Amino acid sequence: MPTINTNPRWWGWGVLAPAHGLDDCPDLWPALQKWLRIPQSSTNHQCPPAPLHDVHLCSSHLDAPLASSLRSILGDEAVRTDDPTRLAHSYGKSYGDLVRMRAGYVPNPPDAVVYPSDPSQIASVLTWASERGIAVIPFGGGTSLTGGVECTRSDRPVITLNMARLSQVLFVDTESMTARIQAGATGPEIESCLNSEGFTLGHFPQSFELSTLGGWIATRSVGRCAILYGGIDRLTQAIKVVTPTGLVETGAVHFTEPGPSLLHLLIGSEGSYGVIVEALMRIHRLPNARDYRIVRFSNWQDGVAACREIVLSNHLRPATLHLADPLEARILALTVPERCTRKGLLPGVLGRRPSLISSQGLSSEDVLLIAGFEGEPDWLKQQWSITLAICSGHGGAVSLKGADRFWECQLYRQPYLRDEMIARGIMVDTVTASSSWSDVCELYESVRGALSGAIATTGSGTGYLMTHLSNVHRHGTTLVTTYLATQTPDPSPLARQAQCETIRQAARDAILARGGLLAHNRLTEGNGLLGQTGHNRRFCARLHRSIKQTFDPVGILNPSLPDPL
Repeated sequence: MPTINTNPRWWGWGVLAPAHGLDDCPDLWPALQKWLRIPQSSTNHQCPPAPLHDVHLCSSHLDAPLASSLRSILGDEAVRTDDPTRLAHSYGKSYGDLVRMRAGYVPNPPDAVVYPSDPSQIASVLTWASERGIAVIPFGGGTSLTGGVECTRSDRPVITLNMARLSQVLFVDTESMTARIQAGATGPEIESCLNSEGFTLGHFPQSFELSTLGGWIATRSVGRCAILYGGIDRLTQAIKVVTPTGLVETGAVHFTEPGPSLLHLLIGSEGSYGVIVEALMRIHRLPNARDYRIVRFSNWQDGVAACREIVLSNHLRPATLHLADPLEARILALTVPERCTRKGLLPGVLGRRPSLISSQGLSSEDVLLIAGFEGEPDWLKQQWSITLAICSGHGGAVSLKGADRFWECQLYRQPYLRDEMIARGIMVDTVTASSSWSDVCELYESVRGALSGAIATTGSGTGYLMTHLSNVHRHGTTLVTTYLATQTPDPSPLARQAQCETIRQAARDAILARGGLLAHNRLTEGNGLLGQTGHNRRFCARLHRSIKQTFDPVGILNPSLPDPL
């Protein structure tokens, strides 16, 4: 699994090294200039990050007595009010977050960042905050794309509660195949410990290197191997949550139990009801082998049909199915890092026959399916025999074997490339929608049409839209569409954020009009508790307020969630 440097980019994704930049992909920037009609002379950074010493934050609203009382709970070292720490906890990692951060526009930083070391300290902090009406924002890896760690209100003090000190795998039950893990553990920390025992959690979202178990549970995360191992909601057996009114600890769910599920009420609650501190997780034995391949199809419809048939087969259990449309396929081909090939990180076949996945070897309609299986070697051969027969029936043929390292390299480096694109004046954002199989192709066209129209209307040039199909299951799938466009010439970070939001809203409207469901949105949007309209919205709003009153009567937790009514 990837290792992580602890030197973060305060103005962007991830860490300062390794760079994972455009220099690794020399053909990508010229192609983007052509596709987005960016003048050849436009090579200078148009949105560089402001120097750290030029970013000035407002003074902390915690006066000396408040800060002293907080330190008496946690200790001096666990309470930070310095500007660099406050700055690093001000935003998540969405496009809107990054353009504001890079410009040094941070009007509402947290007043303090605290680092509790055990659940009792968290309980004391929540009691302290409730008594004083101080807002608390739980913080894991800070990779939120939906505003989950941002303070949008300045009418009361706000503290960010960083979970980094609760990062241990407490025990591994090899007989029951479960592990009790603290919520602040990151993906690499979890996998390193479990792998040493011969197990894996099997949860690998794109933010894997940086995000935490608590963040995955709070946002109902789905990883790239969810078809095989399940999303985080299926992996989570039980959780321990500290709320302002007390500790909530759900029982392990081994079998279906009668009545409403408290566990599944808390999964996806985004820190609105309490702070997740521990979880009992299902784990899996490490696979003895992995076999990932890239299959090429001549058009999107054939690729979709093949994915549907694969996932509906009673004989197949893929780990990953990722179908890239023609425009994403070209980006994938252009972003194969030269250093990966030089260092032998990709299979030798890539060096011998680069046209198999190179942009020159793709037609304008070709799509690429990245499919992977994990398990025993003989079983993998059987799985691929059936899969290749299905793909062949839809005109597909293998373009690259041994693509697991290629895919892992692509997955974790893409956000770093986004940083460099933003620096060169390109807006990069993503909309995600869930759909049934019967509507997926129509929804694909609707979203693309809405985005193209909105990009043109906002004066963002021609735009470049690329979509992939993922999170495949028997009854439907998820469409993830990334759009690239030139940033508005208005250098204001708020103007650039508004430009992006206008385009996003057009896509949201198209998704809902086609009967799709928004994914990866806030609790009060999309598929969350309040993602309803009319009477249902009012009913769910009352339900949310009732739950909030039970767990957090003063309303201190996660104030960035807007009031739904």
